[in-house]
Parts: sequence; C-alpha cells; structure tokens
Amino acid sequence: MKFSRVKLPELAVSKLKSIEVKSIQPYSFVFAPVYIQLKLNQKFLAIKAPLDFFTSEELIRLESVEKVFISNFIDLVEPFRETARQVKKALTQQPLDSVFSPAPYELSDTVLRLVGPLWSDGLKLEPFFIAAFVEELCSSLSSELLVKARDKDVEIFERAVFESSCAVFLGLHLGHCEIDFLKEFRNEFFAEIIEENITQEADEFSELKRFARSVLEFSAGNSSGILSGNEFLKQNGRIAQKLASRLRRVANQFVDAGKSAPTIFGPEGFVDV
Repeated sequence: MKFSRVKLPELAVSKLKSIEVKSIQPYSFVFAPVYIQLKLNQKFLAIKAPLDFFTSEELIRLESVEKVFISNFIDLVEPFRETARQVKKALTQQPLDSVFSPAPYELSDTVLRLVGPLWSDGLKLEPFFIAAFVEELCSSLSSELLVKARDKDVEIFERAVFESSCAVFLGLHLGHCEIDFLKEFRNEFFAEIIEENITQEADEFSELKRFARSVLEFSAGNSSGILSGNEFLKQNGRIAQKLASRLRRVANQFVDAGKSAPTIFGPEGFVDV
C-alpha cells in the first residue's frame, strides 16, 4: 500500500514502537509502516508497507536485526483489533450449560452492540480499519493464497483485502455470526477477486459480495475514501434494506455524537495530504 515517509530521521524514534522480530507472526498483515534502523547513520528505513506481510523466509533473514520499528499510527488501529477480539470471544465462547445457549438474535444483538461504536458520527469509517478488524476476527489468510495474490498484482491484492473484509464486516451487521462460516466466506471471496471470477448467483451471500464491491467503489470515488453508512440508506435491494434498519439503530444508539473517524491521512496517519 502506498504511504509517505519511507525514510525517517533518527529523532523520529519518539514516534515509533519497537517490536522483537521473533514476536512477528508470518503471513499476518501489518497495519502500519515497519522500519529498520540503519547502523551507519541511525536513520530509519521502511521495509514493509501497510497491508503487506512478512514471509517465514523474510523473518529468518531479519533475525540478526532482533527488532524492528512500527509507526505509532498502530495505536489508532488497536481499538478495532480489540473489538474484534471481543466479538470473536462472543462468537466462540462455550456456555456453561447448552440449555442456556444464546438465541441467534441475542448473539446478533451482542455483536451489533460491540461493532456499532466503531462507526464515527455520520456513520463513517475508512476501509483500512475494517480490514484490521476482520484480520483479527478471522485470522490470517492462507500463506499460499497471500503470496500468490501479492505476487500476481498488488493493486488487485489490496482490493481483495478491502472487499472481502467489508463483506465480512457488513455480514456481521446482518446477523451472520458463525465464525467458521465468516472465515470461509472471507477466504472464498478473496480468492474470487484474485482470480477475477466473481459469482453472479442470486443468493444473499453473492449479493453481499456485490454490495461490498459497489460501496467500496463508491467510497474510492470520494477524495477522503471514507465508507459512508448513510449511503447505504439510499440504496435499494435486499442487502441495502436489511443494513439500513441495523445502521439506523447503530446511529441512534451506539455512535458518539461528534466522534470523528480515524484516518490513514495526515500527520497522525501514514499518507501525507
């Protein structure tokens, strides 16, 4: 993913966090630029862009470095990852007594209460943060698929990340709370985008895929790139109508008035404007 500030001065260390190389998971997306510190002049040089990942071989080669540095931007991502961990716990937690397992509508309500506050005032949210949420919720895609996709075409790779993540995120809003299904759905959609073989079937999940693609294409046309839930309310179709009722509830009950959307742009992000 394109980003600014590929090189940083030594004084930038106050805006970076150090990470031990041995703690990095291979084939997991990084959600902020990753740097190494050059021994010669102590400056920082980026080695990974946001939405890239380390292969096992790359991590072996980095063992002599011991630690790398990541932008403090990652602090803006953490609330989305923490919420995803809470959602995963809710979806996988085994009840003490199966007789009292939550009904599907109760589980869906719990999930909506967790993800609803992630939206900002005006039902706005950048796709990048949705991708971070879904990566934490569904875990990493297969290493073979990731390497194949990245090596084939980086632009299509990033689009596959955003579109498959958006479909899963909106699927949660629609009440689809089966974690194994969501993982499979994400993998399937990601692979379809990479192979440019999007299904044209009329079932709800195929429609959800097409809807996710359409709303992201619309957001990409905005200068801000922000996904606007309010635009969903204006659309027709089964998916749009179902989402509309849930997003109205989100806007009325879970979004803090005046809350601004976190962004990848500007001084706090990684893309200069």
